[in-house]
Amino acid sequence: MVSSLSPQPVMDRPVPLASPVARRRHPALVPWIVLGLVAVLDAVWLTCAGVGLTATQLPSLLLRVALLGGLLVLGWAAPAGSWRARLGLLGETLLRFLALTTSAGILSYLVLTLHRPLIDPLLAQADAALGVPYMAWFVWVEAHPQVAEILTSAYLTTWLQLVVCLVVLALGQQRARLQELFWAIALALGVILPLSGAFPAQSAWVTYGLTARVPPWAMQWYPLFHGFQTGILRTIDLTSIEGLITFPSFHTTMGILLTASLRPYRLVFPLALALNALMIVSVPTQGGHYVVDVLAGAVVAGLALWGAQWLLQGETAVGPRTWRRRFRPDKASATASPQARMVSDRTVSP
Repeated sequence: MVSSLSPQPVMDRPVPLASPVARRRHPALVPWIVLGLVAVLDAVWLTCAGVGLTATQLPSLLLRVALLGGLLVLGWAAPAGSWRARLGLLGETLLRFLALTTSAGILSYLVLTLHRPLIDPLLAQADAALGVPYMAWFVWVEAHPQVAEILTSAYLTTWLQLVVCLVVLALGQQRARLQELFWAIALALGVILPLSGAFPAQSAWVTYGLTARVPPWAMQWYPLFHGFQTGILRTIDLTSIEGLITFPSFHTTMGILLTASLRPYRLVFPLALALNALMIVSVPTQGGHYVVDVLAGAVVAGLALWGAQWLLQGETAVGPRTWRRRFRPDKASATASPQARMVSDRTVSP
């Protein structure tokens, strides 16, 4: 009698079909092709909407691009595992994410030119239906300055977290994680941007008349939102793109995706989990979001992470049986090739 724990022949199990990304001859070029298509969409929409671009801090932007390009060139054809290769991967990664955030930032302005009606009353009603005492919560945080300072600090870490996360993953040569994070954020934006354009919302601060009780810097986005929503503004500053998305909460989505990307690191992952849990708690009061924005952002993050894993399954061997190992990867599995991990996953019965 054959034990159920004994290895099964690999040929007895069907090999999963490669995902759309993995089927490409040069999968590393696929993100740049997608970014190019988004740039074309930006250009066409800018022309049709009569919106122009400007760059008040152009030298700073060019300097960043030059430095990242220099890192990319430094790592060109460098031996695998060398510091040149790591720096090259870092330069490529940061350039890719700079292009993603810039092109998506432009779209976040352009979707407002659809001039759709605001849904703030519906979001406030949804919060009330969930039993959320938004005003009481806001007043309590306001009455405890130390709590407010902690929550504000956590809320403002999102973009710093992204940079640190990319640096850690790139220098650790975690290519699979970098690809997963890129596609997860790209897919999330592919959902959030159309939703924010079709169902625009201002802010819970505006709805509840709290704009005078928040710091002035926290309302810098509002003139831009109102200007593009009403058609008054027609110029986007590339070097000073503000976050104009209320529903769903992109901060919530980013917090979940950044935490998930760090799960191979046993020491860093719990810290990221705690920090982003605190950040998500801060989103309603320190970011002016409705609670339903947060819930929607969490749903988008889950779908985006699943979608990214599906896109890369033929290349990174992401599957349900490797989930536990990704939280606590051992040294052997971390260095094994994707083909070896796929064989291992198919030959070991649960």
